[in-house]
Amino acid sequence: MIDYPEGQEWVLEMVNNILIEVLGTIAEQERETIRARQAEGIAIKKEQGVVFGRPKATKPDNWKIVITQWENKEITARKAMELMNMKSNTFYRLLKQA
Repeated sequence: MIDYPEGQEWVLEMVNNILIEVLGTIAEQERETIRARQAEGIAIKKEQGVVFGRPKATKPDNWKIVITQWENKEITARKAMELMNMKSNTFYRLLKQA
């Protein structure tokens, strides 16, 4: 560490502040560059028809049969979910859509 004369410690503090500002600006600029590249990549992929995100839940082939049994109270909702191999939130979401 460099020894400064009495009363000159403010020089070290000023240099540290400048260094922090420069590094912060560089980091901010790099982050903006990353976001711009990411946005360009996403736009290109969307033009190519790529679908982002989780695939939408679809009704299984045995949907009508199992739902009819469930509506007629032949089976429970839990049993219907087991027969169609789906979780409860997916089951009720698809019911709401129907």
